[in-house]
Amino acid sequence: MGLARRRRHQKSPKRPSRAALQWLLRHQQSDGNWRLDDKRFPDKGMDNDIAGTAFGLLPFLGRGQNAQAAKDNPYDKPIERALLYLMKKQDSGPAYFGGTTYGHALATIAICEAYGLTQDPGLRRPPQMAINFIVQCSTMAAAGVIPPARRRRATRPLLAGRSWL
Repeated sequence: MGLARRRRHQKSPKRPSRAALQWLLRHQQSDGNWRLDDKRFPDKGMDNDIAGTAFGLLPFLGRGQNAQAAKDNPYDKPIERALLYLMKKQDSGPAYFGGTTYGHALATIAICEAYGLTQDPGLRRPPQMAINFIVQCSTMAAAGVIPPARRRRATRPLLAGRSWL
């Protein structure tokens, strides 16, 4: 059987299942974040709540859910808490979410996705500021402002996030 024919017969979920989303809800912290280093996990990950929150938020957004209250949206409050967590972590100066550049790139993707789903004016500024920060970092790296020894390590995740956006 050819590859294309096998793929037609395979069942592949296009959206996260409700069970997966319920698992994520159970692991969301009260302030809206998801932790990668939660003590309940047997293989404790690194301390990067920004990346963890982006990873926790993206499946909801990928399912087309958003923070707007609606009868058919049981996830509005958890999504709103996660977005507020990310926006509180984003500093007002350079608009960096904190944590690692990897976490910043993931948070930028998540917050851009949230804005794209709703076009909510309250969500317009944070993704734009986050993208501006990525562009500024990549420009600084190209101009040689970041020392060559640190340039590749410092900007690789940001450039990856920029190419996706």
